[in-house]
Amino acid sequence: MDKSNPKLNLTGTNDPPQTIGKKPPSLGVTNPNSLSVSNSLDVSNKKVTTTSATGNPRNKCALKPGHSLMDWIRLGSSGLDLSGPDELMKGIGKDATKLFEDVHAWVNYEQLLGKCYVGPLRNSAIIDLEPLKPLTKTSSDNSGSFRLPVLPFLQTSSAKTSPTKSANTSKEYNVKTGENAEVVPRFDWIQKTSDLTLIFYTRPLCNPGLVITHKSSNQLEVRIQIERTTHVYSVELSHDVNYPCAMKVSYETGKIELRFVKTQPQLWTNYGVLEKQKLTEFEGLQLEYEILKRETITHDSYAVILQPVKKVLLFNPIGFHISVTSNVNGVDVTRSYTPVPIQYCPVDVTAPTLPLLIKSYELGILSKHITSADCSPVRISQSKGSFMLTSLKEHTNIGLLAAGSGITPILSVLQYLLERTSNKVEKVQLLLFNKTEQDIWCRKILEKTAEKDARLTIRHILSEPQGDWQGEVGRVTQELIAPLADPKSQSYVTFCCICGPNPFNDLSEKLLKGSGFPAERLHFFQG
Repeated sequence: MDKSNPKLNLTGTNDPPQTIGKKPPSLGVTNPNSLSVSNSLDVSNKKVTTTSATGNPRNKCALKPGHSLMDWIRLGSSGLDLSGPDELMKGIGKDATKLFEDVHAWVNYEQLLGKCYVGPLRNSAIIDLEPLKPLTKTSSDNSGSFRLPVLPFLQTSSAKTSPTKSANTSKEYNVKTGENAEVVPRFDWIQKTSDLTLIFYTRPLCNPGLVITHKSSNQLEVRIQIERTTHVYSVELSHDVNYPCAMKVSYETGKIELRFVKTQPQLWTNYGVLEKQKLTEFEGLQLEYEILKRETITHDSYAVILQPVKKVLLFNPIGFHISVTSNVNGVDVTRSYTPVPIQYCPVDVTAPTLPLLIKSYELGILSKHITSADCSPVRISQSKGSFMLTSLKEHTNIGLLAAGSGITPILSVLQYLLERTSNKVEKVQLLLFNKTEQDIWCRKILEKTAEKDARLTIRHILSEPQGDWQGEVGRVTQELIAPLADPKSQSYVTFCCICGPNPFNDLSEKLLKGSGFPAERLHFFQG
């Protein structure tokens, strides 16, 4: 800590002052070199103990007589004094977050409180009190410590409320899943001299979709789709930013970050104005895109790279698809396609483009139109799907089955599984079913991924092999499927994702269930 400036270490992080959202007011501490905390130091044994809630033993020097830690919150330049009971009482019995942020906006309270998190608060509980035995000294411990009594068991109350009361309750906490039924994003922002980051906190594993529309240099619309609810944020920034922004979604924490480069590097006193709206009905949002480039990847398939006509960024949830509509001979034709992750696209792409892998069918009206040279602009829908990341939460051995173009939603699931840091995946088995070797999409990229990550095993099964094919031959059969459901087999998995034509999905479901695979551990992607 720089003792010449007592404001540097107030954020709970090591960020320099210019990374903070607002400039902190000056503090009324007469001598910044005389600050201390109640940490104790044992120099002889070189051990440091701390009473800090975060476990961070920050080194500070002693306060002079007559000063206390309350001097830190006596704001000299603003004329405010939060050390008195009148100011503190303003936050009693209610959410005091805004009051805190008005004065301490630069404090990184998320990091501080994250280390103090014990668990979710239940709505109500029945405490089964048992007589507590007096504290007694344990016979096995000679250190002089005492054994703590066992905490009483907390049992959630059963549904004894009347139907009327239950119906009027907004959204109740789900004890089984540890999640709330409704997710309402919480907004925050931070800045550096050169950039601004808008942050939206959702919920771990909620798998959000995003549409960011850059209406002008300082006006944005951010749409956050969580299942069938869309939260719309209209933002008017206090200064101009450049397009596009950099998006980062952390699935495991539920944190969404949108980083914008400032047109003029400077620190802002505030971010601007934000208005929000919740849409519970699935609306017919249409985004206009045009084809940037089109490249052949197999004898009948193409990588089609779309770019928005306007300044729009679309982020597709894992396993979700979009509807693509184009006018063909005066008639609107719509088909469903799943965007693939950039790292699995066989051609070079960058944001804000949207990569699609499309097979051109002989009788496919839209597929032949999109893959032709004279394709008109297309309209893209809001993301659609039902895949829940929470279904994979407890599983570390996972099977992925794809037939032909059904690999597209599987690729986004595969990317997530290999990058997951909590409850890391131990094994992923990818079974790809195609007619010929030439029909395999993304083969080189997938094989390179398997070489780098030993957890991934890829099996190619061809129904009509040609030439000197040495791999597996056939279709989806009981012999191929049964080992996935057998705990004694090396191919055993505890969850399966399947995508392909309807006959392939139906047969896979029949064979897996017939082998004893639990139905609740299966997910089928439907276009």
